[in-house]
Amino acid sequence: MLETAEGVGKAAVGSLKRGGVAGSGLVPMLTATDEEMDALSAPVIAANIAKNEEKQATLLSQIRGRTDSDGYVVSYKAPTPEQLVKVLAQGGFSPDEFPNLGAFFTLDPIVAGEYANARGAGVFEIRTNIQTIESLFKNNQISYDPLERSSFNVYPKGLPLFNSGSQIRHIQPNSYELYDVFNAQ
Repeated sequence: MLETAEGVGKAAVGSLKRGGVAGSGLVPMLTATDEEMDALSAPVIAANIAKNEEKQATLLSQIRGRTDSDGYVVSYKAPTPEQLVKVLAQGGFSPDEFPNLGAFFTLDPIVAGEYANARGAGVFEIRTNIQTIESLFKNNQISYDPLERSSFNVYPKGLPLFNSGSQIRHIQPNSYELYDVFNAQ
């Protein structure tokens, strides 16, 4: 029936009478100007920026609170077996290996242990100088992880600085330390 122009016309008229999709598609509508859209979106954008800044400040506070007497913060990463080989070979986290959002780390050993159980390659313990962390914050190269407690990511552009201020130690799978500290196998 819809194969002819007359069939299409009859279907559209029927839809218009019932207030259907064709009817709503043919009703004239007004469109907001760019200025009106900016005014409508400005409060939402401002609220999102404020929430992000608050979460960033909370993360920085958590990190500062975990700084040891030598000025280092300990974070953890449970790598995949492939990441383990590459990080150890390169002596750090490569932007090429961790593109897009960069590498994710946690301050919580239990979170690292959960990932270690799933990935089977142990855990990296990373000691990072607090000045390095603060520089990453200042340059917007570090961000809180909205999906995992006490966790953060370092963006690819920030990884060289992160590496330069960090010492990386690998904790083997099935080791007593992995079991005792991380509750992992």
